[in-house]
Amino acid sequence: MSLLELTDLTRTFGSVAAVEGVETTLEEGEIRGLIGPNGAGKTTLVNLLSGFLTPTRGHIVFGGERIERAPAHARVEHGVGRTFQTPQVCAGLSTLDNIVLGSHRRLAAARLRNLAGRRRTSLGALRREAAAVGGHVGLGDLLATPAGALSYGHVRLVEIARALMAKPRLLLLDEPVAGMNEAESAEVAEIVRSLPAEGTTVLVIEHDMPFVMGLCSRISVLDRGRLIADGTPEQIQRDPHVEDVYLGSLA
Repeated sequence: MSLLELTDLTRTFGSVAAVEGVETTLEEGEIRGLIGPNGAGKTTLVNLLSGFLTPTRGHIVFGGERIERAPAHARVEHGVGRTFQTPQVCAGLSTLDNIVLGSHRRLAAARLRNLAGRRRTSLGALRREAAAVGGHVGLGDLLATPAGALSYGHVRLVEIARALMAKPRLLLLDEPVAGMNEAESAEVAEIVRSLPAEGTTVLVIEHDMPFVMGLCSRISVLDRGRLIADGTPEQIQRDPHVEDVYLGSLA
C-alpha cells in the first residue's frame, strides 16, 4: 500500500527549478534511498515533504490526503518526521531531555486535552518513553549526560531519537551518517532497519554509498532537480546514466 505519492512535484526559485516534475511512490514499511550529486535538489525535496517549503506545482498525497499546502507543524501531526543535515541540541539539557523535546507537538495536544478536562499525559510518562527510545538508538548509558558533552556521532543519534518521539509514519533522514566512521554507520543502519517493524517508513538521503546500497530496498536518483532513476540497488548500480552523473564521480 502506498504511503506517499508525489505527482509532478516542482519547486522553482526564480527561473531555477530546484525540483522539477518528480513523480514516485513510497510503500508502507519501505526504506528508500535518495541520492544524487551536490545541488541535485535532495534537501529541497525533503523540505517540500516536511512542509518547510511549498511546491510551485504538483501534489503530495500522504496516507490518502493531500498535504502539499499544509505547514510543517501539521505535517508532524500527520506523521511526517525528519532529521537535519546539521544536528543541533540544547547543550545545557541532558540527553534525555533533548529527546523529550521531540514530543513537543504531543505535549501541546496534551495541554489542550488537559484544559478540556480529558485524560492527562504526564511528563513522567514522556520521559519514560524518551528513555526507551534513547536506549533503542544506543544512548541508554548517556541519558543523564549533558548533550553538550556528547560526541558528534551521539548528537546525530539524539537527532534520530528526537524525531522518533513524534511517532512518525514517515521518517526523513537527511545525511544521518555524515561524518561517522564505519562502525558508527553500521549502528545507524541497524537502527533504521528496525523501524519498519515499528510502523515507520523511511526515506534517507546519504552520500555514503555502501550505507545506502546495503540498507535500502529501493533508491531514487536526482540530478538537477529531476528524478533520473528509481529502482533496486542492483538496478541503480548498473544504470549507465546514474554512473555517468553520480556514481562514477564517487569511484
